[in-house]
Amino acid sequence: MLFSKPYIANEQVIIAKKALAQKLNKLEDLKGLTVAVQSGTTADEGARKLLKEKPGLFTLKSYIEATRALDDLGLGRVQVVVIDSVVGLYYVGLNKDKDFAYASASLPPEPIGLAFRKDDAALKAKVDKIIDDMRADGTLQTISKKWFDADLVSHVKEEYPIGSD
Repeated sequence: MLFSKPYIANEQVIIAKKALAQKLNKLEDLKGLTVAVQSGTTADEGARKLLKEKPGLFTLKSYIEATRALDDLGLGRVQVVVIDSVVGLYYVGLNKDKDFAYASASLPPEPIGLAFRKDDAALKAKVDKIIDDMRADGTLQTISKKWFDADLVSHVKEEYPIGSD
């Protein structure tokens, strides 16, 4: 497959109740907590990689759906949810009454682009140009701020760290 230039930098954010979120300034602060992720996602992959680097740091609990992990956070069954920033921002924005907050600690950002068949190089080049134009005229930032109330596009890097060791 071919990939376009990345248009957004999605990171795995840590969501917790506000009081705990304020205490999570580095990944080591997850020590002893139960961390929830959606199985099969880059949050799951990132959390498992962190556990390989720091065995026993936290207890990992996987869910089929991200919303179930967030529901269990609200119910106190888990202390932390690691989730894509775009999903987390959207969910927290819809549920302001649940006392959720973002921790300053997070997993590394992951650039996201569009996938093309290998023989679609010409189409990929056109999409890359559109992404460049949208970045230059501020359209990407406007869209990001409208839907996520945050700028998730200005700090995009063109490397793809997830899945590579």
